Amino acid sequence: MSNGKLTISLDTRSNLLNNTIPIEVRDSNLVLIDTVRGSRQELSLPEGLYEISAVLSDGRRSSQIAQVRSDRREEVRFGASQVHLPWHSVADSAPRAVPSIKLTEVVCAESERDPAGWRFTPKKRRPSQLPTATFRTPTGKVTVSLPVNPRGHGSLAECVVKVRTTDSGPVFRSCISPERRVASTLEQMLHRNQLSRAGEVAKNARDLLMSKYQDPVGAALGGLVLFRLGLLEPKMDWVRNLARDFAWMPDGKLLLVALIVNDPAEHNTALDLLLTAATQRPMFVDAFSLMLNLLRRWPTQQGAQARRKALSAWAREAAHIDWASVALCTPEEKKERAATKEGKG
Repeated sequence: MSNGKLTISLDTRSNLLNNTIPIEVRDSNLVLIDTVRGSRQELSLPEGLYEISAVLSDGRRSSQIAQVRSDRREEVRFGASQVHLPWHSVADSAPRAVPSIKLTEVVCAESERDPAGWRFTPKKRRPSQLPTATFRTPTGKVTVSLPVNPRGHGSLAECVVKVRTTDSGPVFRSCISPERRVASTLEQMLHRNQLSRAGEVAKNARDLLMSKYQDPVGAALGGLVLFRLGLLEPKMDWVRNLARDFAWMPDGKLLLVALIVNDPAEHNTALDLLLTAATQRPMFVDAFSLMLNLLRRWPTQQGAQARRKALSAWAREAAHIDWASVALCTPEEKKERAATKEGKG
């Protein structure tokens, strides 16, 4: 059987992502025959039908069918419009208007109403605490951690909070600006439960992520992805710097505690860091989960009373947290509604 040429092009408007996103090539039986990376690849393949697919920066799997023939060159292109989406396409579908929801408080950020939801930018390069937004809903209130980038400017600093209605009530989603390419790609892949793909991006983008001063929030998210995959320990010095230099964001401290907790020589330092972090609100759900796990499962009885007290302080939020979110969203029901539920129980 003769071979033909297949050219695969990827244009994300980001050289890093162009060289990071894996592209799978499957034959007509859907057997994986090759995985390539790079903005332009040329393959020599036997004539036949092929499926070319990739999980792109919006977290969705995109695929195209190509017919390879020996008498012509076939080209498959994943264009920027597929790979890099505008605000209204990020994460879930565009939000419907929810007039009963009001933005009531913003901490360490500035807000602007946007067709996609609410747009937020950081107020300062060094926030005094984690940026958050609190919304009033028909059933109570919701506080959302805002993954803005205090080191960025314009769209390189922004995030948007979107709301969509469901039968069980409004669902809030915080979305990193698509212009923050690596951080946004990681976030969208996690939204769609593509952890292994996010790990590929984080691993290959590690040098950029380790430049924490460009986007410390993106760096923390990359660190959490690498930690979940067991790939963070070699970057211990970087984690120490993240924990020290961005004290307003406890996610770095929690990652450091998780890396040193089993070293007896570090127990006092680790416990102090953990108890300090537990007085702050994490940026990401994975960091919140890590904090609860460390408070519950400390390797010794050291600080047992202080850990129980810290755990108790977060118990109510843990009961209602939206675990499907990437940035931390903590609903709080109206007292009378919560009391009614308890009475029925």
